[in-house]
Amino acid sequence: MAILTAQEQIQTGDYANLGNGDEYAKYFNLSSNVLHKLLLWFEARGSDSELISSFQPMVDKLLYTTNLLRHRYLFDDEHNLALDLNDSGFPHAASIHMASANLEQRDKYLRDLPSSSNLLDQLVKDLLNGRLREKEILKQLGLVRYFEGLDQEKMYLLFTPGNLRRLADTEDNNRCYVLTWAVYSIDNNMPYFHSLAFQQDSHEFPLEDDMDKYKAFLKSVELFSGHSPSLGVIAHKIDEQWDSIHPAVAQRVQIGPIHSPIIGSRGRGKAFVDLLSEFGSESDFVLELMFETVYSCGTQVVGRWLGKRKRQVFLIPQDDLEAKERGVSQVNRIMMIPHTVLQHIDWTLPDLLPFKDVDRVTYSKGGINDS
Repeated sequence: MAILTAQEQIQTGDYANLGNGDEYAKYFNLSSNVLHKLLLWFEARGSDSELISSFQPMVDKLLYTTNLLRHRYLFDDEHNLALDLNDSGFPHAASIHMASANLEQRDKYLRDLPSSSNLLDQLVKDLLNGRLREKEILKQLGLVRYFEGLDQEKMYLLFTPGNLRRLADTEDNNRCYVLTWAVYSIDNNMPYFHSLAFQQDSHEFPLEDDMDKYKAFLKSVELFSGHSPSLGVIAHKIDEQWDSIHPAVAQRVQIGPIHSPIIGSRGRGKAFVDLLSEFGSESDFVLELMFETVYSCGTQVVGRWLGKRKRQVFLIPQDDLEAKERGVSQVNRIMMIPHTVLQHIDWTLPDLLPFKDVDRVTYSKGGINDS
């Protein structure tokens, strides 16, 4: 049975393979550690941050999907997982795309594969009889567990819808909502979590009760955010596309890049990799997070005569160079870093100076230390 792999689907973009199974085992352990630490921090912050709390399920889905990829590729020497070792440190988006494609043929593949219980029985028999087929059976078992685990409700895909939550109406009876969703960027192979607070005109049928309109709205959100453009562009396009929907606050979190000796030295993260190699443990990492926010600061009327429409005006500060460059109202960068490594950093060194003012969250084996 031929199963198309992510590598065979990649048309563009930089990707790499780590080599043998031991290196992939280390990579998957690293990925799980990164996401577990991120989840711990989100859980700690969730009580005082509604935004962070709303994104916890996305981390769960990302972790679930990473574990699926572990099953699929860990014992498969023929088809290694394609990774982005240049920019993000995450799996290439083609691997996420293939998981989505495999969802549609999940049952067909499972009919053609032996069951997990049969494979485990065979593994025990072979071990007792001294037959050396362990890796072959583990490869099949990983494949079976991968297809058994394919579940759209649990997985993080190229576009992952979150929740639509209704808030209290405005004084003029417009409805207020918060929508969450996530994307896995096909441009830089990084996960992005999104939140949009918006109003819907009161004369329209409630969005949560009109499934056709809600699905169409979600489709446009997917289209506008798929290539991780400027958050301001996403808010502007939603405002342009939907006359009865008015974005108020859009927020986005970029997860990554990851820096680790397991992934290797590259670009702006090389200094961190060197420090981790000298002062950290094998499972240690530095994770960059970028929080972006776009605020509506008013409205303006565009068009003439019967074509007049009300549009949002989004705040882009001219005195904040990074926010202006990114087309957003506010940018906040955070770095997760081992406490033991942080103690040895000299932020005045040229390679580290750009990170000097970045907010830091430290962690240790016991969990998150502070923020």
